[in-house]
Amino acid sequence: MGLVFAAAFFSGVSAQETKFNFHETSENRAVANIDVSNLSDYVLEERLFGNFSENLGRNIYGGFWAQIFENPSLEPAAVCHPWKGYGRHEIVEIKRLTKEQVFERGDEKIIAYHWFRWNGSKSAYRLLEDAHNTSYSQAINVSELPQATEAVGIRQQIFLPIHRETQYELSFFVKDATAPIVAQIMDVLPSKKVFGKIAFNPLQSQNWQKISVVMELKISKKMSGRPLWFCIGIAAPGRAQIDQITLFPKDAVDGFDPEVVALLKAQGVSILRFPGGNYVSGYHWKEDLCPLDKRLTKPNPAWVQIDPRHVATDEYIRLCRLIGAEPLICVNAGNGTAQEAADWIEYCNGSAESRWGSIRAALGNPEPYNVRVWEIGNELWGDWQIGYCTPKEYARRYREFYTAMNAVDPTLYFLACGDHNSLQPDWNETLIQECPDILRSLTLHFLCSNNTLGSAEYAYLSQMAYSWLFEDFFRRVHNLGKERGLDFKIALTEEMIYNHSFWQPRPETLAEALFFAGTLNSIIRTEGMVDIFTHSAIINHGGNMTKERGLICLNPVYYAIQELRKLSGARPAAFTLDCPFSEIPEWQPEWAGAQPQKFPLVDIMPLVKDGGLHIIIINRSPDKIMDMTLNIIGGNYEKKYTFFELTGKSINAMNEIHHPNRVKPVVKKGKMRQENQVRLPSIPPAALLVLKLAGR
Repeated sequence: MGLVFAAAFFSGVSAQETKFNFHETSENRAVANIDVSNLSDYVLEERLFGNFSENLGRNIYGGFWAQIFENPSLEPAAVCHPWKGYGRHEIVEIKRLTKEQVFERGDEKIIAYHWFRWNGSKSAYRLLEDAHNTSYSQAINVSELPQATEAVGIRQQIFLPIHRETQYELSFFVKDATAPIVAQIMDVLPSKKVFGKIAFNPLQSQNWQKISVVMELKISKKMSGRPLWFCIGIAAPGRAQIDQITLFPKDAVDGFDPEVVALLKAQGVSILRFPGGNYVSGYHWKEDLCPLDKRLTKPNPAWVQIDPRHVATDEYIRLCRLIGAEPLICVNAGNGTAQEAADWIEYCNGSAESRWGSIRAALGNPEPYNVRVWEIGNELWGDWQIGYCTPKEYARRYREFYTAMNAVDPTLYFLACGDHNSLQPDWNETLIQECPDILRSLTLHFLCSNNTLGSAEYAYLSQMAYSWLFEDFFRRVHNLGKERGLDFKIALTEEMIYNHSFWQPRPETLAEALFFAGTLNSIIRTEGMVDIFTHSAIINHGGNMTKERGLICLNPVYYAIQELRKLSGARPAAFTLDCPFSEIPEWQPEWAGAQPQKFPLVDIMPLVKDGGLHIIIINRSPDKIMDMTLNIIGGNYEKKYTFFELTGKSINAMNEIHHPNRVKPVVKKGKMRQENQVRLPSIPPAALLVLKLAGR
């Protein structure tokens, strides 16, 4: 027997004082002694199985929000994100697919961003500062149709969920139309086959009129994942102004992608964080208190992309209700105000007779939302954050925000912004010192990278070590308060692998599933110090799901969260585990502290629920099959058992939209040969197992 580690190895807790002990062995096998008569008082909390959403990349738009178009309000690039030029990659890709030159110099001044000319010359287009939504509308003026063309207008490349839906709800605003308007969806390839088409008579009114229609496509499901053109314009000499154009699949659920809604509900997401993330530090919720068609497109305050503002407070709450998740709102403590945050609480929780509650009711939501968990600021210790500040300044802001928000409802649970990475070493200490009377919970974020040029295995072992080292860091942060008589909790509100090199493990890979499970085991071993965990993120950011070309695939971590979510309400049992250890890679973040030089390649967590024993088992080894024996003390269980197994061909195994089942769990069966002893002789490398024994 080699090194002995208590689960609380850095925090002054000896192996005799903890229920969870790891012993190093030189053999490539693991032996666990599990004492189910020695249960923790801690009960695994539902809030540890949360998720996170932010207007970042295609997490919301192009992700779980079902609306198809980019830039639906038809703004120029200067409005969408004035600090960046036109999207050249998109133009090159469209030209590669269509063999067409869809963009010419100067088009960005006359045609809406992300939209391209359809048959017209430059003289046909103008962007007018006369809009139904935001600042501009698209004007089309044609004196003569080009030869062999049926219409002149604008178009956008789109991907539709043809595999499940062929009907699409088109809506747009029009004015001053002196020629028939036509809209169609067609193949981008040279055949230009038209799959659906509608036409409208001229509408010569000088007032904006809304047109809504369902487009029925005659299209094969084989076209799923294929690019299409959506085109809209005028079909005769004349003119028209068009604005605020949206396209939703007819099966959208309150505006959301029905597949994503069903998958999140099936996953059991318990709590959903919104609206950020870096985005929240420049987000002002009152700007969206209007119907969707009047929400103003803005530059995203944190990320270089369009912000159409379709998903705001009401939509977010609707999503929470659809999937059965508790809402967690993070307020803007960057360039926002305490009064703004307090008003947000009244909007969400106030009666229909209150000032802000009455506005909520007028927008069709008379019943209060009853949002109980509020996070005050996001990563304000980092200089990438709008309104980032010193520790002293954040402590001042936290007290100001807490006081204003608590005055609205003193029963709410407030999370303070903590620092995990020592960018400002005295951040947490200052907050504890300045606000001991109002500190209830401290948030931490771990986007764990290993930005060396090392191998995939080197980066992977770093990530696996992080998930093991988390426990000690949680204890050290918690002890900062304990030394001052405080018992605040920790909320892990963002977490994922964050490697940038394509050959290293990323959130879409099997490694993320093992990283999540290892993090959860570390959380459980703290026995209640961490009470909220919102993994990053719903879709197209972090792990969980990927949506590309209108198709969705599940990433390995989706399955891990879904399975482990079933264990909420369970109590951990004491154990001793003998297993091989690995050297911890030299490159480690500062938060890791004076870490030991090794970490266990096998991790377990036995949990008792409803009379049964459930054992989380992780084989972290990237290349070794593990022989494991589980000796169960103090319980009486059926000899037959089942186990969930999630593994793949390598640590970088991942699913893709056209190969969605490369990494998928299987449920296997086994039988104990000896009373209360389970033998698992060949646990695959890089594998997550959840063993289930029924009591008798």
